[in-house]
Amino acid sequence: MGLDTNEQAQLQRALAEELILGLNAAIRVVRYHSADNDASLSALNKLQGTLAKLFDHHFDVSVLFYAHDFYVNEVRVKPNASNFELFEGLADQLAERGVGSIDFHVVPTRDDIACVVTAMFGPDGSAETPKYAEIVDCLQAQEVTSIGLQPYIEAIPQDLPEIDKGEFVRQAYFRAIPLMQQLFVQASARRPLALKKATRVVQNFVDVLTDDNREHSDMLILLTRVKNYHGYLPNHAVNTSILSVAFGQAIGLGRNALRKLGLAAILADIGNAALPESTLQQSRSLHPGQIRAVRSHPIRGVALVTGYQQLSDLVVAAAMGCAEHHRGAKGGYPQALRAPVGINAAIIAVCDRFDAMTTARPHRKEALPAAEALDELAREVGDGLDAAVVNAFCWWISSLSDGGVVHKENGDLEVRVRPPDRQLRRAAERLRTELSPR
Repeated sequence: MGLDTNEQAQLQRALAEELILGLNAAIRVVRYHSADNDASLSALNKLQGTLAKLFDHHFDVSVLFYAHDFYVNEVRVKPNASNFELFEGLADQLAERGVGSIDFHVVPTRDDIACVVTAMFGPDGSAETPKYAEIVDCLQAQEVTSIGLQPYIEAIPQDLPEIDKGEFVRQAYFRAIPLMQQLFVQASARRPLALKKATRVVQNFVDVLTDDNREHSDMLILLTRVKNYHGYLPNHAVNTSILSVAFGQAIGLGRNALRKLGLAAILADIGNAALPESTLQQSRSLHPGQIRAVRSHPIRGVALVTGYQQLSDLVVAAAMGCAEHHRGAKGGYPQALRAPVGINAAIIAVCDRFDAMTTARPHRKEALPAAEALDELAREVGDGLDAAVVNAFCWWISSLSDGGVVHKENGDLEVRVRPPDRQLRRAAERLRTELSPR
């Protein structure tokens, strides 16, 4: 008896996951052992068997790597808690080599698989990481024709295979939060920050928010309504980055500028990682020593961002965002910094404050409604916020679709989109009039 449609889909998902894990296993053993080692032969045979099962249903098999996710013949392979690190490790290695997809044209021989692994990753202890063009040249020299490679391309979501793009947006959001939790732990322990992973997260945000399909960008922005009282810092970092990139895109920043802005925003409060948990969770007013410690977090953030990695334009932009986002025309903090505030810091300052005010926190149990948060932003103009940026932010936030995130009975989330909130639009119009130059 044949499989029904649902059973067939489940089988394809299981084989897709098996293929990714099998590829990862083959890479690990062939890199550290010879191809004829027993462990290597076992891994290669298993991978070959998985491919044979897939070829029973497909003319060819493609493993696509995009935005840190894997797709096998358009089936998205979702890692679980037990294999998440394996997926992340393979994704990092492919990204470093510039490989975007591995295409199997027929069931390959074990020798062909071993050639691809060796060409891509080299023997253990290789001095340099081979890049895409070098890998392709190596395979051509060895006449490997059963397997082909394609370069990694930073495509926007509509260039992906026909997958659920709403799922892509949700994953862009919810995979960012545990990454930020990891970065805050690294920062607290004074360990190097996983900035490459943070950059990929921000690139996902840029891809979605510059997509012509407004539905996808609306969904990502509405996901910032997800608030986590107990995991405030990572959640707030992600929300601030999304709001900053979305607002930056609305006022005309290009994709490269948005990447710098998004990374600066997601790292802006990383210096808070060094603060005691008791200070971060305190419900009563902070004493003067705690206030001084909190106000020193921008400088600590600069040290954490620049102290463990090679400087680049992205890192410099992130460091400047850390240092300046609490500065303003009349002061702000840290007081030792007197340099002019750049556009990134001015945007981050507004988005940071807006998300913070619309989130319940230990010292403020009730979140402010968006209209009241705009009033508060207007009151801070000149002290820590730029009037022109607040003016533009009022226009932008009031033009967004309204809605929220609904928790369904099966545990899934549904993003419900409605027309812009009229009350918020009226409040924004009033404030824009007050903030506009006379």
